[in-house]
Amino acid sequence: AVPLATVEAGAKTDDLAAFGKAVGDARIVALGEASHGTREFFQMKHRLLEYLVKEKGFTVFAIEANWPETLAVDRYIKTGEGDVKTAMSKMYFQHLYTEELRDMIEWMHAFNRASGDHTTLTFTAFDSQKGHVAAQLALDYLARYSPAEAAAAEAAYADMSKIDNAGMSYTPAKSIAEQAAAVLKVFDSKRATMEKASSRAAWRDARQAAAVAYQACAMRVPGTGLSYRDEMMAKNVQWLADEVFPNEKIVLWAHNDHVSFGWRAGRKSMGTWLRDRFGRRMYVTGFAFRRGQLRVRGQTNGRLMDLALHDVPPAPEGTGDAVLSAAGMPLFFLDVLGVPAESRLGRWLAESHLHYNVGAVWQTADAEANLSPERLSIDYDGLVFIEEGHAARGLQGQK
Repeated sequence: AVPLATVEAGAKTDDLAAFGKAVGDARIVALGEASHGTREFFQMKHRLLEYLVKEKGFTVFAIEANWPETLAVDRYIKTGEGDVKTAMSKMYFQHLYTEELRDMIEWMHAFNRASGDHTTLTFTAFDSQKGHVAAQLALDYLARYSPAEAAAAEAAYADMSKIDNAGMSYTPAKSIAEQAAAVLKVFDSKRATMEKASSRAAWRDARQAAAVAYQACAMRVPGTGLSYRDEMMAKNVQWLADEVFPNEKIVLWAHNDHVSFGWRAGRKSMGTWLRDRFGRRMYVTGFAFRRGQLRVRGQTNGRLMDLALHDVPPAPEGTGDAVLSAAGMPLFFLDVLGVPAESRLGRWLAESHLHYNVGAVWQTADAEANLSPERLSIDYDGLVFIEEGHAARGLQGQK
């Protein structure tokens, strides 16, 4: 393990040499997190993004959020249009509305201004949990470039707003998804005509908007299974890599469960789908911590509560996080992929151990209910460990 000097962006990068060597020539670097509410995770990912941009030529940043809703942030970092807080608020998820993510976005904006015409950074996303904004983008395109199809598409999307507020199993989703699929077929069947009327890029983006609207419906069809969302996120990352930014390097930001390899909580992870597609051209770094505080929603007896600060007691002795803590380095990077499998450490990394795995919800009644089994050398290529995390800081108007 290589000690890291700080999580603060803008610091010297000598301590990141091991991370850079491990990444090598990878085209996609995925950065995980063991919770959606830890300040140091956000800060470290900001620092690693800066390093990857300056030292490795990465230009595209994609976050676990809805693609159409991040377009306002992308416009801000490229043109200065609007203001950063308003742009961020369009992404829905309260756990992302933080000082740490704002600081990273402001850095991307400043980088673009300073680079002029040389290098342009992009802020984008790959999730599809909401459908109505994507549906409206598809409708706007049809109204302008294929008006004969607009009325039928508007009727097909009539119940789309219900999807956004529905749970992950919603009986009416099947019929709504079938109607959304019909709109998607129109984009495919009339591609040549639409591209001629607009442009290849305009059709490409509008078609993706229709795909996101369909995905938001389909993932809620009862019986679809938990793997569907991860599969679609991977498909959307492939769209970014193959269609939109075919010659650029991409940084992904998502929870450990999504970026990791293998099966998590009964689903094939996004990372596994992407490893199938990109092989070793993708490098995945998980994040772990032992104790501290975080800013997420609490849950007690199945009842979700509002966003709040929650204390995280030290992971019990014998857990994976406790063993990582015993290394005596409060902040370090480990190139898991580079550890010999037959070594003592290699054998330990391949075994299943409990680690904090919080996501956006903290189980308040029992801290140990927030621990999940992981096999670090199976799940990740690299690992960042932080001994003590602190709560991410909500922007003004939030906790």
